[in-house]
Parts: sequence; C-alpha cells; structure tokens
Amino acid sequence: MNKTYLFLFGTDLNRDEVTKFLDTQNDMLYWFYNLPNSVFINSRLDSRQISEEIESKFGQITHIVVQVTNKWGRLPKEHWQHFQD
Repeated sequence: MNKTYLFLFGTDLNRDEVTKFLDTQNDMLYWFYNLPNSVFINSRLDSRQISEEIESKFGQITHIVVQVTNKWGRLPKEHWQHFQD
C-alpha cells in the first residue's frame, strides 16, 4: 500500500536536486512540495527505505523522513487528495 511521507532536509541540499532525483525513482510514485526544505513523497517504501535511497544519492545529509498519519493544516486543496488514511 502506498503511503505519504514528509521528507525534511537541511540546507546542504536544495529542492531542485531532490526533485530531480525523485523523478528517477520508480518506487517513489509521486511527490509535491509547498513548504521550505521539504518534499511530500508518495511511495510503497517505508521511511527507512526512502532514507536509504536518498542517502545512496546524497550521502549522510541532515534529514528526516516521516510518515504522514495524523495531519491537519493549510495546504493547497489539490494536495490533500494525496494523503491516504
């Protein structure tokens, strides 16, 4: 089952590098962003596997991958459809 994760990263990466990498990953099915230094990722992988894939490309960067479960906030309406309960 696909799940949505929030990938938060430090200033040692820029989002363009991250999204170009995500575009090459078959297991990371969809991504979107609207907050600084972060990308939402829809994937079959778990958070550890996503982190390992990211580190295989960028090395040991400052980051965290968190599964989005209990959520509330203000995002563009079209983004909410990508969160699965």
